[in-house]
Amino acid sequence: MKLGLLGDHEQIERWLPVLTNGRRHQIFWAVGLSDFASDLPQQIERLAEPAQLLEVNGIDAILLCGSREANLQTAKQLAAQQIPLIILPAAGQGSAFLYELSLIRDDNQVPLSPLFPLRRHPLVNRFREILDEGKIGETVEITIQRRHPHPAGNPRIKISECNQHLLWDVDLFWQLCGKYGQVTALRSGELDSAVAMQNVTLSAAHLPEAIWSIVPAAEESWELTLRGNDSNITLSGGNDHTLSELRLEEICERVNEEEVEEAFLEELDAIEASFHDPRLQGDWPEFVHAMELVEATQQSIRRRRTVDLYFDMTSERSQFKTQMAALGCGVLMLTLFLLVVVLMLGQMLSPGAMKWARILAFTPLFVFLALQVLIVLARPSASESSADKS
Repeated sequence: MKLGLLGDHEQIERWLPVLTNGRRHQIFWAVGLSDFASDLPQQIERLAEPAQLLEVNGIDAILLCGSREANLQTAKQLAAQQIPLIILPAAGQGSAFLYELSLIRDDNQVPLSPLFPLRRHPLVNRFREILDEGKIGETVEITIQRRHPHPAGNPRIKISECNQHLLWDVDLFWQLCGKYGQVTALRSGELDSAVAMQNVTLSAAHLPEAIWSIVPAAEESWELTLRGNDSNITLSGGNDHTLSELRLEEICERVNEEEVEEAFLEELDAIEASFHDPRLQGDWPEFVHAMELVEATQQSIRRRRTVDLYFDMTSERSQFKTQMAALGCGVLMLTLFLLVVVLMLGQMLSPGAMKWARILAFTPLFVFLALQVLIVLARPSASESSADKS
């Protein structure tokens, strides 16, 4: 694929050499860069403004990184022009941005896909094989313990960084065990949008409990452990892109850099294939749901209880029904108020004026009921259509 890079993020830095050496998928244009602009080869054309991507010919897809507002607005314009988007997930993008893209996707059938580099990592694939072979018995619990570096003299982690790590780890939980729909979050030492520790527990029917935690440390590291009845399996690494080893009892497995880079290119191969086959475009709803789950941690902390998520893709039809329901409540209240006014003024009006007053009191309600026929004009989303067929 000929890619255009829109924006930057620290988590794309690891993959820039792979995307600029001409191996199957290559970046030809870049815009909206800051910290990593110097890492790009000189042959990549740097554009002055994000909107210039709309004028580029021959581009196969846009790789969106980061969460700058200008870049997000440009991404929506590109999607409206039916240019496929590959999005490196960032918590700062927010669910509202993804909902807007979902509506554009429903209208234009433009391909959208998240890029989670860990999904096809060789050690993650080996982890799945061990689970499928039943070597650890029935799964009891899965945990991720993450340690994040902190500035000297400030042993806290920014909440935005916690959310970023959680977004990627939620996808890993889902890939290994299934989709979780309940979240219970707890923060300690919160001060100035930073925390000394955060714990998140995910649960769902028929799935093992997933426990995620993050604490400040001198060096970044993380460890995923799946506990079974017969044994435990552990996957560890320095950060999201340097998974170092997989351990099962006395067995320790590692991979080389070439295998990791090839797995990353295979993920891009799968994304490219999904652009040409609508039946393969199933990752987008999962990305939206993962973002919703991360945002639900704030609700859980504020309410001090477990939050249940009922995943439902936003569509034109669902938005229309929500707006009409809210409008209907308002119309009923208005009708009641007008009736009370008519009754109070009944002795002061002539019979003819009273007749017209009654008609005017019920007019908003009749107009609203007539507008209900417009619901058949709200086209259902692609996800709803496929669900109905299945």
